Amino acid sequence: MSVPAVSHHLRALKKSGIISSWREGKEVDYSLSKTPQAKLLHRSIDALFECELCNDSHL
Repeated sequence: MSVPAVSHHLRALKKSGIISSWREGKEVDYSLSKTPQAKLLHRSIDALFECELCNDSHL
């Protein structure tokens, strides 16, 4: 993915409150926000990956 595309997606996630960011020198660090919406999204993604791993083990 191009740098502008990543920046666009990070900006959208930050605007929606899913992630937060802070600057350290020239770098910007990102973290999952501690909002209920962000926690729900994180649990949902974990469940999807867990489900995919279960499906792969039966192949």
